[in-house]
Amino acid sequence: MDDKPWQVLCRTTVLESEQEKLKAYVMATEDIINGRAVALDGNIPWEERVAMGKALSAFWGLKRARSTVVDSEHHHDA
Repeated sequence: MDDKPWQVLCRTTVLESEQEKLKAYVMATEDIINGRAVALDGNIPWEERVAMGKALSAFWGLKRARSTVVDSEHHHDA
């Protein structure tokens, strides 16, 4: 199976270490995954649907962890 554009972007995203770029990549990846779901009108092959769900879940966790770190840093500065 050929990689979909969202899968390529996912790999790029998880390899990014610069915080601002990571934030932009996460947003772009979420947008491309959600856009694909809309474009296919929900007719997504099962394996891809599962992979998309896992990717979105991972990015949600990443964003949550990042916001916890940022909040913690702000509390230390006060």
